[in-house]
Amino acid sequence: MGISVTPIPKLTEFATPDLTLTTANAAGTAGTKTTIRSDASILVYDATVPTTIAYGASAAAGSAAVSARRDHTHGMAASDAVAQASEAEVEGESDVDKYVAPDFVKFSPGVAKQWCSLLTGGISSLTYNTTSVGQDSTGVYTVTIATDMSTSSYTVSVSMRDPVAHSSTTSNWVEGAYKVRTYNNSGAAVGADTAVAVYGTQ
Repeated sequence: MGISVTPIPKLTEFATPDLTLTTANAAGTAGTKTTIRSDASILVYDATVPTTIAYGASAAAGSAAVSARRDHTHGMAASDAVAQASEAEVEGESDVDKYVAPDFVKFSPGVAKQWCSLLTGGISSLTYNTTSVGQDSTGVYTVTIATDMSTSSYTVSVSMRDPVAHSSTTSNWVEGAYKVRTYNNSGAAVGADTAVAVYGTQ
Protein backbone atom coordinates (compact mmCIF):
# COMPACT_ATOMS: atom_id res chain seq x y z
CA MET A 1 0.00 0.00 0.00
CA GLY A 2 1.41 3.30 -1.04
CA ILE A 3 1.95 6.19 1.34
CA SER A 4 0.97 9.68 0.26
CA VAL A 5 3.25 12.38 1.54
CA THR A 6 2.13 16.02 1.62
CA PRO A 7 4.97 18.48 1.74
CA ILE A 8 4.76 20.89 4.68
CA PRO A 9 5.96 24.40 3.98
CA LYS A 10 9.03 25.30 5.89
CA LEU A 11 7.58 28.76 6.68
CA THR A 12 3.94 29.78 7.17
CA GLU A 13 3.30 33.48 6.70
CA PHE A 14 0.59 35.13 8.81
CA ALA A 15 -1.09 38.25 7.49
CA THR A 16 -3.32 40.89 9.02
CA PRO A 17 -6.91 40.05 8.01
CA ASP A 18 -7.99 42.17 5.07
CA LEU A 19 -11.31 40.54 4.22
CA THR A 20 -13.77 42.66 2.27
CA LEU A 21 -17.32 42.88 3.59
CA THR A 22 -19.60 43.26 0.62
CA THR A 23 -22.84 42.04 -0.94
CA ALA A 24 -21.41 39.22 -3.10
CA ASN A 25 -18.86 36.38 -2.83
CA ALA A 26 -15.55 36.78 -4.65
CA ALA A 27 -12.22 34.96 -4.72
CA GLY A 28 -9.27 36.72 -3.17
CA THR A 29 -6.28 37.94 -5.16
CA ALA A 30 -3.46 37.88 -2.60
CA GLY A 31 -0.24 37.01 -4.42
CA THR A 32 1.36 34.98 -1.63
CA LYS A 33 0.06 32.03 0.30
CA THR A 34 -0.87 33.48 3.64
CA THR A 35 -3.11 32.54 6.49
CA ILE A 36 -4.73 34.27 9.47
CA ARG A 37 -4.61 33.29 13.10
CA SER A 38 -7.66 31.83 14.82
CA ASP A 39 -7.81 34.72 17.29
CA ALA A 40 -7.38 37.46 14.70
CA SER A 41 -9.75 40.44 14.65
CA ILE A 42 -11.83 41.18 11.57
CA LEU A 43 -13.23 44.60 10.76
CA VAL A 44 -17.03 44.25 10.86
CA TYR A 45 -18.21 47.32 12.74
CA ASP A 46 -17.12 50.92 12.91
CA ALA A 47 -17.63 53.72 15.41
CA THR A 48 -19.54 56.06 13.10
CA VAL A 49 -22.50 57.68 14.88
CA PRO A 50 -25.81 56.78 13.11
CA THR A 51 -27.67 59.58 11.41
CA THR A 52 -30.58 61.41 13.03
CA ILE A 53 -33.89 60.44 11.47
CA ALA A 54 -35.53 63.48 9.90
CA TYR A 55 -39.17 64.00 8.96
CA GLY A 56 -39.68 63.31 5.27
CA ALA A 57 -36.32 61.55 4.83
CA SER A 58 -36.11 58.99 2.00
CA ALA A 59 -34.98 55.39 2.51
CA ALA A 60 -31.53 54.46 1.16
CA ALA A 61 -29.56 51.20 0.91
CA GLY A 62 -26.32 52.87 1.99
CA SER A 63 -22.76 52.29 0.78
CA ALA A 64 -20.67 51.74 3.92
CA ALA A 65 -18.52 48.60 3.85
CA VAL A 66 -19.03 47.91 7.54
CA SER A 67 -22.06 47.25 9.68
CA ALA A 68 -23.62 49.11 12.61
CA ARG A 69 -23.55 47.44 16.01
CA ARG A 70 -26.68 45.60 17.11
CA ASP A 71 -27.36 48.07 19.95
CA HIS A 72 -26.79 51.17 17.81
CA THR A 73 -29.29 54.01 18.20
CA HIS A 74 -30.50 56.53 15.62
CA GLY A 75 -31.33 60.05 16.73
CA MET A 76 -34.95 61.14 16.32
CA ALA A 77 -36.26 64.58 15.46
CA ALA A 78 -37.86 66.39 18.38
CA SER A 79 -41.62 65.99 18.74
CA ASP A 80 -42.07 69.75 18.36
CA ALA A 81 -40.29 69.86 14.98
CA VAL A 82 -43.49 71.29 13.48
CA ALA A 83 -43.73 74.94 14.48
CA GLN A 84 -46.82 76.57 15.94
CA ALA A 85 -48.72 79.01 13.75
CA SER A 86 -48.72 82.58 14.99
CA GLU A 87 -51.84 84.61 15.71
CA ALA A 88 -51.28 86.61 12.52
CA GLU A 89 -50.93 83.41 10.47
CA VAL A 90 -54.18 82.01 11.86
CA GLU A 91 -56.04 85.27 11.31
CA GLY A 92 -54.62 85.61 7.80
CA GLU A 93 -55.27 81.93 6.99
CA SER A 94 -51.67 81.69 5.81
CA ASP A 95 -50.69 78.62 3.79
CA VAL A 96 -47.96 77.37 6.14
CA ASP A 97 -47.03 73.88 7.35
CA LYS A 98 -47.66 74.67 11.01
CA TYR A 99 -50.10 73.48 13.62
CA VAL A 100 -52.78 75.64 15.24
CA ALA A 101 -52.66 75.46 19.03
CA PRO A 102 -56.06 75.00 20.73
CA ASP A 103 -55.87 78.45 22.33
CA PHE A 104 -55.28 80.01 18.88
CA VAL A 105 -58.31 78.43 17.15
CA LYS A 106 -60.38 81.42 18.30
CA PHE A 107 -58.33 83.69 16.01
CA SER A 108 -59.61 81.97 12.86
CA PRO A 109 -61.81 84.35 10.81
CA GLY A 110 -64.64 81.81 10.68
CA VAL A 111 -64.87 81.29 14.43
CA ALA A 112 -67.26 83.29 16.64
CA LYS A 113 -65.31 85.48 19.05
CA GLN A 114 -68.22 85.94 21.48
CA TRP A 115 -71.74 84.54 21.76
CA CYS A 116 -74.59 84.31 24.23
CA SER A 117 -78.35 83.93 24.55
CA LEU A 118 -80.43 86.86 25.78
CA LEU A 119 -83.58 85.63 27.43
CA THR A 120 -86.47 87.76 28.55
CA GLY A 121 -85.61 86.72 32.09
CA GLY A 122 -81.90 87.53 31.76
CA ILE A 123 -78.74 86.06 30.25
CA SER A 124 -78.59 82.35 29.49
CA SER A 125 -75.94 80.11 31.01
CA LEU A 126 -74.90 79.34 27.43
CA THR A 127 -72.22 81.95 26.84
CA TYR A 128 -68.69 82.31 25.48
CA ASN A 129 -66.32 85.22 26.09
CA THR A 130 -69.16 87.20 27.67
CA THR A 131 -68.66 89.26 30.82
CA SER A 132 -72.25 90.39 31.28
CA VAL A 133 -75.51 91.40 29.64
CA GLY A 134 -77.27 94.42 31.09
CA GLN A 135 -80.86 95.41 30.32
CA ASP A 136 -80.82 99.16 29.77
CA SER A 137 -84.57 99.31 29.23
CA THR A 138 -87.33 97.17 27.72
CA GLY A 139 -85.86 95.41 24.68
CA VAL A 140 -82.48 97.17 24.95
CA TYR A 141 -79.44 95.22 26.13
CA THR A 142 -75.75 95.98 26.48
CA VAL A 143 -73.48 92.98 25.93
CA THR A 144 -69.97 93.26 27.42
CA ILE A 145 -67.27 91.18 25.75
CA ALA A 146 -64.75 89.55 28.11
CA THR A 147 -61.74 89.76 25.76
CA ASP A 148 -62.14 92.88 23.66
CA MET A 149 -62.18 92.87 19.89
CA SER A 150 -59.15 94.52 18.26
CA THR A 151 -61.31 97.21 16.62
CA SER A 152 -64.91 98.39 16.67
CA SER A 153 -65.37 97.04 13.14
CA TYR A 154 -66.89 93.60 13.59
CA THR A 155 -70.08 91.75 12.77
CA VAL A 156 -72.84 90.76 15.17
CA SER A 157 -75.11 87.95 14.04
CA VAL A 158 -78.56 87.92 15.66
CA SER A 159 -81.16 85.16 15.72
CA MET A 160 -84.54 85.29 17.47
CA ARG A 161 -86.72 82.55 18.84
CA ASP A 162 -89.81 84.11 17.26
CA PRO A 163 -88.54 85.99 14.18
CA VAL A 164 -92.05 86.29 12.68
CA ALA A 165 -93.35 88.50 15.49
CA HIS A 166 -90.12 90.29 16.32
CA SER A 167 -87.09 91.97 14.78
CA SER A 168 -83.78 93.14 16.17
CA THR A 169 -80.83 95.45 15.54
CA THR A 170 -77.39 95.95 17.02
CA SER A 171 -75.54 99.22 17.48
CA ASN A 172 -73.02 101.16 19.55
CA TRP A 173 -70.16 98.85 18.67
CA VAL A 174 -66.96 99.43 20.62
CA GLU A 175 -64.08 97.04 21.20
CA GLY A 176 -65.53 95.68 24.42
CA ALA A 177 -69.32 96.00 24.11
CA TYR A 178 -72.35 96.48 21.84
CA LYS A 179 -76.09 96.96 22.16
CA VAL A 180 -78.97 94.73 21.05
CA ARG A 181 -82.50 96.06 20.50
CA THR A 182 -85.58 93.89 19.98
CA TYR A 183 -88.94 95.06 18.60
CA ASN A 184 -92.40 93.70 17.85
CA ASN A 185 -94.13 94.05 14.48
CA SER A 186 -95.43 97.48 15.47
CA GLY A 187 -91.90 98.74 16.05
CA ALA A 188 -92.28 98.94 19.80
CA ALA A 189 -89.40 97.77 21.98
CA VAL A 190 -90.19 94.46 23.67
CA GLY A 191 -88.26 91.76 25.43
CA ALA A 192 -87.64 88.71 23.24
CA ASP A 193 -85.43 85.64 23.49
CA THR A 194 -82.46 86.40 21.25
CA ALA A 195 -79.08 84.83 20.50
CA VAL A 196 -76.08 86.85 19.32
CA ALA A 197 -72.61 85.95 17.98
CA VAL A 198 -69.67 88.20 17.15
CA TYR A 199 -67.25 87.68 14.24
CA GLY A 200 -64.14 89.69 13.52
CA THR A 201 -60.58 90.19 14.72
CA GLN A 202 -59.77 89.83 18.37
